[in-house]
Amino acid sequence: MNKISVIIPMYNSQDYIGQCLRSVISQTYRNLEVLVIDDGSTDKSVEICQSYCQKDKRIRLLLQEHGGVSVARNRGLDTAKGAYLFFLDSDDMIHPYLLEELISHARQNQTKFLFCKYKRGDGTQTEEIFPEASMAAEKRGRRKWEEARVGEDVVWFYKRYARELLGIGGKLISREIIGTLRFEESLKRGEDTLFLHELLGKKLWVGCCLYPWYYYRTRPDSLSHSGQTDDEAYLEIYSKVRDTEFESKRFGFAFVWENTIFYLLKKSYTEAVRRKEKQRCCVIKEKAGKERRHPMYRKLSLMTRSVIWLCFYCHPVYLWFIEPFYKRLEEKNNCAGRQG
Repeated sequence: MNKISVIIPMYNSQDYIGQCLRSVISQTYRNLEVLVIDDGSTDKSVEICQSYCQKDKRIRLLLQEHGGVSVARNRGLDTAKGAYLFFLDSDDMIHPYLLEELISHARQNQTKFLFCKYKRGDGTQTEEIFPEASMAAEKRGRRKWEEARVGEDVVWFYKRYARELLGIGGKLISREIIGTLRFEESLKRGEDTLFLHELLGKKLWVGCCLYPWYYYRTRPDSLSHSGQTDDEAYLEIYSKVRDTEFESKRFGFAFVWENTIFYLLKKSYTEAVRRKEKQRCCVIKEKAGKERRHPMYRKLSLMTRSVIWLCFYCHPVYLWFIEPFYKRLEEKNNCAGRQG
């Protein structure tokens, strides 16, 4: 019976960590090791976790100075003993059947990377989020799983399940395929995107459970869901992945990231103009100029390049006439949602 190590990075989650842990210890699959890595919380998160440690010996609390979510996750990876690792954020919750469903499918199909669909919201009670009606799909005979054969995993990352593969939360991964791979600790945003991109580049057999049994809570001060106003924080990681795809001559995938980079640059520049942040405008414009010299830029359509030029060199025209027409189309097609 394979042990699952549940890795939960935590920072100032006193309002949510109790519900998170209750959803874990309520799992029908019992062979668990629950690692909560506190990243220097200043609220009552640690005290709450300590009380749960006393109730359930499977829970271990690891303390560290504030170093960021990647440092916390890496410590979990280095400490975990399970054959499979499951990633869960401290403000999220999981359905009581989820881990049993994932590990059963892993054993039966030799699948090394598994995940499920998710729900998003800000609800408060587990029982309200995962009603028994969630089992209705099975009773109607609906397929519960989809499989990506070897070589199809990267297509899932970009197309079929791009939304579900934005972040690491809710992923059950074999320790064997993770190996020495770790989260990039220098990145402030998008570190899990890079981790997943590198992992799925190994040509894995991937499974997706079609039930939305991961509850993803959105809140302003979340450890990994922070609504940062300036999207420039994601540019470093997106540029890295774009360059990797470009160097591998997978231009179709590099094209996705190129569009995403300029979407974020245009969005950030427009925000800076509206706030009259002249220095920030100059910095973003300089970044855009650098990106326009990248070989992938010439692969964008003439219309797209014209819109980009108007944004940075004739912004009033862009703002008054171009932005309203392109905003909805871009949000749909350019994977800008990758920052989660």
